[in-house]
Amino acid sequence: MRVVIVREAGDAWLVVTQADHARLAADLLALLRLPGLADHPRRAELLAAVADHDNGWWESDAAPRVEAARGRPLDFLSIPLDLRLEIWRRGIERFAAERPWGSALVAAHFLRLSAGRAGREAQE
Repeated sequence: MRVVIVREAGDAWLVVTQADHARLAADLLALLRLPGLADHPRRAELLAAVADHDNGWWESDAAPRVEAARGRPLDFLSIPLDLRLEIWRRGIERFAAERPWGSALVAAHFLRLSAGRAGREAQE
């Protein structure tokens, strides 16, 4: 079982891999007709970056961790910080040589998510 996004569904778990989530995000973005997006000079790079923005999770999705107490698969919200940082670093570096602009977008996405998470954790 490859797991990253986890939602309770009664007595079961609904699970979605980060790769599937990323591909869906790119497919949806490709359908949007926002001003400047359809004819953006880096449209192909942008769509590739969105499609691969969670590529660092590929290895973790292949061997998901499970919360021992509940038997619940650990998702991207509940994995330890050190593992999360390793995953994002791997994802940013994986395509950096061939697609530096896209890797910069992935890094910016990570920073935005991290800032939001830090704010939520500070409030708890």
